[in-house]
Amino acid sequence: MSIYPYPGPQRLTATSWPQRLRSATSEQEVVDVVRDFLATFSPYDLARLPVELRPGRIVDGNDVSDLAFTLVRHDHDDAQGTARCIHKMTHFFTQASVRLSELKGHGAPYSVPQRGNESGARPAH
Repeated sequence: MSIYPYPGPQRLTATSWPQRLRSATSEQEVVDVVRDFLATFSPYDLARLPVELRPGRIVDGNDVSDLAFTLVRHDHDDAQGTARCIHKMTHFFTQASVRLSELKGHGAPYSVPQRGNESGARPAH
């Protein structure tokens, strides 16, 4: 018997990293998910990464996008056996960067410029 009260018939559901990213509603929430993801790697795993791919401090969405770009550009076929770790990070950071783009896209409405009018302003009648 437990000293904690039984909370009732609740179902526990597993949450994946893509689900956590999709449920993020702000840049800061995406950054928090990214930090949690990086915390799953051991210092040994991170130390085996090439120096240019080691994540530094993740402060904002720019750090996330920069690392995603660096990871995508990297050649994943290396002799140190880190290709799987790099691939996992590349996949995640690409998803995080896409999510940040989606969130920023909702902040400012996009207007399609009219043909022949590159500024997007309506022509005077």
